[in-house]
Amino acid sequence: MMLTAELIKLIRTSKNLSQLKFAERIKTSQTMVSYLENGICEITPEMESRIKKAFRLNNSILATLEATCNEIYEDGSDNGNEDNQK
Repeated sequence: MMLTAELIKLIRTSKNLSQLKFAERIKTSQTMVSYLENGICEITPEMESRIKKAFRLNNSILATLEATCNEIYEDGSDNGNEDNQK
């Protein structure tokens, strides 16, 4: 299962992490996390692997997160607020 921008943001926010803290966990910059979450940068296989490893994500967990993500975006519950840093 491939990660999407929405899934990355859901993973981060479900762990109550700022973009900066998330970036530290996956060994990248806060700017890159923002770019990934906003679809500005492509999610490379290497980046996907880092995220999956850092948060111990398997296909079962990702499927559950994807279903949750779909519900959020279908319901319009995401009001578009950016959550850059806490």
